[in-house]
Amino acid sequence: MEERSCLIPTRSRHSRVVNALDRRILVVESEQDLLDAIAFTFRADGYEVVSVLDGESALALARTEDFAIVILAGQLPELPALEISRRLRAQTDLPIVIHAVDDAPTRFQYLEAGASEYLVRPALSQLVRQVRAILDPVV
Repeated sequence: MEERSCLIPTRSRHSRVVNALDRRILVVESEQDLLDAIAFTFRADGYEVVSVLDGESALALARTEDFAIVILAGQLPELPALEISRRLRAQTDLPIVIHAVDDAPTRFQYLEAGASEYLVRPALSQLVRQVRAILDPVV
């Protein structure tokens, strides 16, 4: 993959050099208010956020653009989130964090389909902490 000249290296809180793609998040959420809240929270924390309301758009973006992680709602209309997770895993090794309102056995189905994490009704602060832990582990 060619390196883009517009990327500006920055220092993370752990002092490792991070390029702009390391902070680019794809958020998939069908509820506009929740989508806006998640995007606002991550932008305030210094992340670049691309947000979509449906799975087909997410799959198309994941094929054509670079992201560090995907945050995927567990409940989406039309294309089920479990299928989106399977398709994303088939086309990329990006971390996928599912946030949903219920727990097992759904949790295990998502993890088997390629999700990296499954959070049940996370507070936004918990979601941010989990994404930070995945994208910026202590070295």
